[in-house]
Amino acid sequence: MKKFSAFLALSALVFGINANTVLGDTDSQIFKVTIDSALDIDAPDQAAVEQYNAAGANTVIPTQTWNASGNVANGVKLTFSMPQFVNGSSNADGILELGNPTGSSVYTIPSGSDTADSSGSASLIATTTGPIDQEDIEVTVTMVNPTSPVAGDYVTTVTGTIEANP
Repeated sequence: MKKFSAFLALSALVFGINANTVLGDTDSQIFKVTIDSALDIDAPDQAAVEQYNAAGANTVIPTQTWNASGNVANGVKLTFSMPQFVNGSSNADGILELGNPTGSSVYTIPSGSDTADSSGSASLIATTTGPIDQEDIEVTVTMVNPTSPVAGDYVTTVTGTIEANP
């Protein structure tokens, strides 16, 4: 072993290299692109207005198209809710309905409609199992005509919320 060490030392002197010198090296670096989650829901900009149907049938307000998008892998949950219609101290029940979304995503809508009445607000949930991209969702609101209507505007507000599935 002493002869081999002496040979290395002599070789180092002759060739001008240190016996501890590394003749090659390898390293690596990770490159990563981060895409933040983006969840968006948009209602039409204008109020949806319909003239009262005095003939006795409920007053159906024209269907409105909302838009939603979300880039999360597990999909999204869309919640739509609304309280009763209010006109001063007079209230009227309302029906909230979701139509079939248009786009490439598959939605689950357990119930197509719900009623806002004196016992509480209407609430509907639509879910997907994967990302969505600019999906249109049809939202229809109907006012159940009150038995003793009061002159004025009966108003309700539909609120839409989007969140990532866990």
